[in-house]
Amino acid sequence: MKKIFLCLLPIIFAACAKGETIAEVNGKKISLNYLERELEKLPESLRKNFDNDYPGFLEELITIEILSQEAKRLKIDTIIEVKAKIAHDKNMRNNILATELLNREVVMKIQVSEDELKKFYSEHKKETKGSTYEHARPQIYQILRDQKKQDALNAYIADLRDRARVIRNKKWLERKLTELDDPIDETF
Repeated sequence: MKKIFLCLLPIIFAACAKGETIAEVNGKKISLNYLERELEKLPESLRKNFDNDYPGFLEELITIEILSQEAKRLKIDTIIEVKAKIAHDKNMRNNILATELLNREVVMKIQVSEDELKKFYSEHKKETKGSTYEHARPQIYQILRDQKKQDALNAYIADLRDRARVIRNKKWLERKLTELDDPIDETF
């Protein structure tokens, strides 16, 4: 009986470790098990980026959780179209809420003025290879809109993260960080 228990001990420990809380976002716990389930949902190409970087993926999950909580606070989860998207893909609930929040609170509010377009054109006229303003305007608009979008998204997310109460399991993080491969070792 003692031998069986000793053989099962590593299995029991591993199961308990999977339920280990690795972070908490405004009171919502994120377990190692949840992290691994979310990682499995990613397409193979994205999953490879995080297979050996659980701390990096944890930061992504923290951001998604913060955005999801803000979407719920703003009642975005009660909008009919959003409910339909969630019903269609329940596994992606938090991602859908985060995307809807960012689209409604940031992306849809981005504007590029005619003055900004003309200023950009005059500052980069040499690079347009002789194109007229009217001809270059759609490309300039897209460049400026993309820049504004990225800046606005970064600022919005940074603000939410600054206001959130995030607690990380330091022991788990230290353990995972020591497990990461040292890229310098791979070059020799």
